[in-house]
Amino acid sequence: MAQRQPEGKLKDECRKIAISAGLLFWNIEGKSTNGVPDTLCTNHLGRVVMVEFKVPGKSPNDQQWLRIHDLREQGVSAWYATSVEEWEMLVGLRPNTIEFVYPPHVVKLIELGTTAAQAKGHSRKPRKAPAPDDAYERFAHLIMQGRVKPPTRGRGA
Repeated sequence: MAQRQPEGKLKDECRKIAISAGLLFWNIEGKSTNGVPDTLCTNHLGRVVMVEFKVPGKSPNDQQWLRIHDLREQGVSAWYATSVEEWEMLVGLRPNTIEFVYPPHVVKLIELGTTAAQAKGHSRKPRKAPAPDDAYERFAHLIMQGRVKPPTRGRGA
């Protein structure tokens, strides 16, 4: 059997505590959208908390920071935790002394309007526009094939 990674061991400890405290603890990593916090929990008030677990000394990558920011902008409680104690604070099992602060480079990304996809390098690059003559000839060819309708003046003519 494969050895658990440090993040997995941290999650396992938190899961045990959550279950004994009657809280939900669901692993949601790898579910269609990169960078989304990998764990959905409930706190002591029954509210959802999304947590990205990291090993001590590590923090989320830029894409994860921007996903956390997007969630927080929508009113979702989204955080990252590097220890059992931090996670316990986030779900209300300990007094919360954590202050949420974005790193300066992430603040800059947010101010620039960078999307999480762009931060990870998965955004589509704009196509180079063809030369005007080529574009006209291609469009005329598509009209001739009946694949596009010629432009009309006004609405719906």
